[in-house]
Amino acid sequence: MTEAIDSERFAPPPNWIPVYLSLQGVRIKEGAQLSAELINAVHRLACLWDSERPSEPERLFDNPDLHWLICLDGLDEIWDFEGQKHFMEALKPLLRRYSMKVILTTRPDITGYEGLGKVVEVALFDASQITTYIANYVGGRSREGYRQVVEFLSSNEELWALCSVPLYLEAALPELVGEYSGSQKLSSSDVIQNEQLASTYTQLQDLSIPMPRIDVNLLMLPPASDEVEPPQNTLDNQKGIKASEEPYEPYPERPINLGQLLHRIYPAVRDRESIRHPYQPHTLRRWWRATGEVAICLAKGEDFESNQAEEYFKPEEGINWILSLGIMQPTDNDGWLQYATKLTNEYFAAAFLLPFVEKGDSKEARKYWRQCRDKPTFQQGVYKMLDELVLHSVDLTNLTGGKLWTGIVKALQRIYPRRT
Repeated sequence: MTEAIDSERFAPPPNWIPVYLSLQGVRIKEGAQLSAELINAVHRLACLWDSERPSEPERLFDNPDLHWLICLDGLDEIWDFEGQKHFMEALKPLLRRYSMKVILTTRPDITGYEGLGKVVEVALFDASQITTYIANYVGGRSREGYRQVVEFLSSNEELWALCSVPLYLEAALPELVGEYSGSQKLSSSDVIQNEQLASTYTQLQDLSIPMPRIDVNLLMLPPASDEVEPPQNTLDNQKGIKASEEPYEPYPERPINLGQLLHRIYPAVRDRESIRHPYQPHTLRRWWRATGEVAICLAKGEDFESNQAEEYFKPEEGINWILSLGIMQPTDNDGWLQYATKLTNEYFAAAFLLPFVEKGDSKEARKYWRQCRDKPTFQQGVYKMLDELVLHSVDLTNLTGGKLWTGIVKALQRIYPRRT
């Protein structure tokens, strides 16, 4: 290669040369091994040799006329802390030896990379990005469908906050778009005009979690062609969604509610992310159950100590896995955690109770229900969420076992009448 450049048979490209390397499951302990993996990635793109590998192909990185932009994707996808530590130690000599730019991506729950270079935190979606993503996903096919999806997601402030995380927005749209249909196509002049919706947006800035300032006028569709192709994303491909091939039919009997949507989103995210780590299925099931136990026994709508939560997750990777999903997050108080939103806390508590309720095991359900009797506001939220998750007639008053809570349950049933 060097001889070809010297004889001007090959002119070096003037721009940066991008090289992508996924770190999922890699085992790299030294710089020479990492260099070999990178040159293999270059070879897969450019076919640097025919059959016999050159003796030192890594010397290509020494050429000052070649400007390499290396993307190392997913430090958090190296399966254990020791493996991550070995990888970062292997990366340091490459950064010293070669004049290349390196982008290293990771989930925010991983630490130890700070000394490698500048750290940039990727911002959450703002309101205009959320609505543009929805418009592109709908694909110009249904004006009414777009309006209904945005109205549904923005009907709850914390649900809207969850959708500022691309992972959760991507998981929500396949579930919601299938619930709505319409014949009118979208146009760039479509703006949602809804006083209640606009009022909801103005309240978003009062949340304690980070939220974008949302102006209802941002809900105007982007000035692009009406026939926008839906984004091609990993989750769609895994689920086999055919967003652009056939019209969606509305749900025939009972429209989706908030609890049911969360009951689809969170397991979908869990199943998708479980591919990234080789944990045994029974281990993941135990951690998922622990997420519900912590929600109803420990958190109860408030912050909680991380060392207490770790008692529910064995081995210790469990709490890190839940943190990587964004279900829990550290607080400003060192050593304390919280659920991403109070809505998240209520959902996991309700989902934990759901199997007991559906099986009629009121004794076991009431045992856990009493764990949060000192938090009546939280109990009310869990009850409402549980009512939305139950798909058939179940007497939820069996959870209470007391006159006070029987009265609250009856009041809630009047406010939130069961739909059958």
